[in-house]
Amino acid sequence: MLNRDLLIQYISRPDLLGTEDISLIAESLKKYPYCHVLHMAHLKSLHNSSCFSFPRELARAAIHIPDRAALFELINNTKGGYQNEQAKEQAVTSEQDAPRELGDWIKDQQSGASGIEGLIDKFIKTNPRIKPARETAGDDNYASAEKTDGELYEPHVESLMTETLARIYAEQKKYDRAIEAYRILMLKNPKKSSFFANRIEELKVLTDKTKN
Repeated sequence: MLNRDLLIQYISRPDLLGTEDISLIAESLKKYPYCHVLHMAHLKSLHNSSCFSFPRELARAAIHIPDRAALFELINNTKGGYQNEQAKEQAVTSEQDAPRELGDWIKDQQSGASGIEGLIDKFIKTNPRIKPARETAGDDNYASAEKTDGELYEPHVESLMTETLARIYAEQKKYDRAIEAYRILMLKNPKKSSFFANRIEELKVLTDKTKN
């Protein structure tokens, strides 16, 4: 099970997350399913490992992450990871506290923050690069839809995160994957098909330039 030291390591050095961390974080998520810090660490470990399930998990985890700015920064490495200047908080890690949410483990010793959640909230406020889903999604349908595997999720979230994923691929110069993501978006959101088509053409031009 995840402990305090590992959690601090994940937050301070997300670039070190890899295949060996996936199962550990996934197990912790079963116990603390609403901790968005763990969801972000899980996505980062999948991305660093080039795991094929990353796009699917990205869409699923979106409903647990209050703002996409921190997630975008984390996955895209534009800030080099979380700002963790106050990562020496004391944790309550006794067996009696195990059933509680992960956020209850950490006791804040600094003013203006409340443990790990406070660190992430502070990070999100200072990096407002991506607007929340309800501000950016053009679809007014926020009803839950059922996936083939029986799990429920919000359909607009998957569309939003696919667009975010396309941007990430484009910035990482993975143009083929970005083009594929935008093609999926054209099918999901016909109202923005012209916008996505233009992005595809731009990416094709960039692809040709890299080949020359």
